[in-house]
Amino acid sequence: MDGRLQQVLNFWFGDNWHDAAVTAKTQGKIWWQKSTQTDSEIRHRFAELLDEEMQDRLQDQRAPEALLARIILTDQMTRNMFRGQPQSFACDERARWLSGQLLERDDYVQLPLIAQVFVFMPLEHSERLADQQMCLQYFQALVERADPAQKGLFRDYLNYAQKHLEIIERFGRFPHRNAIVGRDSTREEQDFLRQPGSSF
Repeated sequence: MDGRLQQVLNFWFGDNWHDAAVTAKTQGKIWWQKSTQTDSEIRHRFAELLDEEMQDRLQDQRAPEALLARIILTDQMTRNMFRGQPQSFACDERARWLSGQLLERDDYVQLPLIAQVFVFMPLEHSERLADQQMCLQYFQALVERADPAQKGLFRDYLNYAQKHLEIIERFGRFPHRNAIVGRDSTREEQDFLRQPGSSF
């Protein structure tokens, strides 16, 4: 695997990605909290690699870990690099395609469970209902495969997947993206966006 893709995994998962609870605790700040410092670091370290991905220069990197790193690069790190800008969603189709490559081969199950969460994320970010439904199925299976002590952690991820699905079922899109990508919000969407938890 390209050493730069290994750096993506090291940055994202830290030193011990085989312990889901430890990884979620130590890395959660990077994953879920907005930080200009984290955004800047990701942009500095990985923007050039993202350009190579989008120029099809990483196509030979197809091992499960390599595909995972490419998914994180295009699905997660784009949201850091271009936070609040339309470009933050520009690689979503690429990420969905990479995720599909890994899911179709079924060898994603070789990855630690916490890593599989990010294999499914492009489905969760999709505004297609079929993708959302598929995402929920994958997260349900993940909960079933988790050790009893860690089921609660993975149920939390399942609950977020359920919330994403419900928004797409209701609106057919994520209203919180409208202002970023220049879409007009309906009155119902405007009312929804005033509610807590309407944005991700």
